[in-house]
Amino acid sequence: MTSKSGAIINNAIISGKVSAEVPVIKPVSKKNDWFLYMVKCHNGHLYTGITTDVKRRFAEHQAGGTKGAKYLKGKGPLTLVYQESVADRSLATKRELVVKKLTRAKKLALIADYQTD
Repeated sequence: MTSKSGAIINNAIISGKVSAEVPVIKPVSKKNDWFLYMVKCHNGHLYTGITTDVKRRFAEHQAGGTKGAKYLKGKGPLTLVYQESVADRSLATKRELVVKKLTRAKKLALIADYQTD
């Protein structure tokens, strides 16, 4: 239900009076978008993860400290080869599982498509 000032429903602002008129829907921007990313190791292995800040997370992986993934320690130099925006953490986790189940060839195709765009 909306009021004169509008309401937020399903991450969209609905404006308009309660009547037979069609409400105007405007997307609400989120500061906490999530990202799926892939990192390529020196040995060619691919690592897939999710984060809210790709630049920060990649720096943590490169530093090799306690905040970086154990899998990536000693496998540098690392290259960020893919990233995509996902609406929320739940969807990012689901997308991560889908990508992790892809064959290496399909992951490389996904990366190639991303890099040509």
